Amino acid sequence: MGREYETAKAYVPHLRYDRAEPFSLAGIGYTIFADRKKSPSCRRIIEPVSGGLAIEYAFYYDFDIQHLYDLEHAFVYLDREGKVTGVEGSFHGKFLNSLIEGVTEFEGSHPVLYVQPGKHAVLPTPEYFKLVIDRDTACNRNAGEDGFLISPMFEGRLFTDEVLDRKVEEYIRRNYAFGPTWEFTDESPDGRSTEELLMPYEELDILIVRRMREWSKKIAGDLRNELLTANSRKAADGCSDALKRPNIHHRTCALAGDLRNYNSKFPESALMDVRMP
Repeated sequence: MGREYETAKAYVPHLRYDRAEPFSLAGIGYTIFADRKKSPSCRRIIEPVSGGLAIEYAFYYDFDIQHLYDLEHAFVYLDREGKVTGVEGSFHGKFLNSLIEGVTEFEGSHPVLYVQPGKHAVLPTPEYFKLVIDRDTACNRNAGEDGFLISPMFEGRLFTDEVLDRKVEEYIRRNYAFGPTWEFTDESPDGRSTEELLMPYEELDILIVRRMREWSKKIAGDLRNELLTANSRKAADGCSDALKRPNIHHRTCALAGDLRNYNSKFPESALMDVRMP
């Protein structure tokens, strides 16, 4: 697959997951830097050591336990001989050092990083997650509260509104809320290794947009079905009441108006034949 792929594969971090983690990685996009340049997937300027390389790994999950769409990062820095001189990881909007003597583990040339349950921030040891105050409540009581999170680089390509945000919240809470075990395993939720998920970041960018559109349609389709069910139920009630109160039709018309309003945002043609990969 080429020299860049082989280099990225040789150093991609090996991840450790909580045994109850509900989300699998959908893809890992790599970018290799030989000189100072802006990251294609986050706000950082990447600067390799002189004569060496920096490898950016963008870890994409369809869901964070609190929102739809999640992109996390790790950066591995190499000297001119290919020795790892630095490891950094994303942690809730910040980037932290993950190469700590006596703490960071390696499997061959691969640094080992621990994944925060549900949230997917990465640290070199699970002990550091004890610093996070809401590490448990984020996964259950506060699950889904941020709706559909759209980062600046996807604005104009992905869209949401308050209705979809709240539906995403309900969908996550109903399907994925959990209690972390705080026991970590080297087996990923779907059994795939990080090496199997590697692709150039440009390919991952396309994958993210496609999957987010599909998830939006699926979740919006669930809401459409609920509205249709509620409409049918209230219409039936309205027909029964109409014998006693002829003007009852305005109540069912109002609900039908709600459905028409939702259809205008998510037309039926956009929701048909949705198949998740």
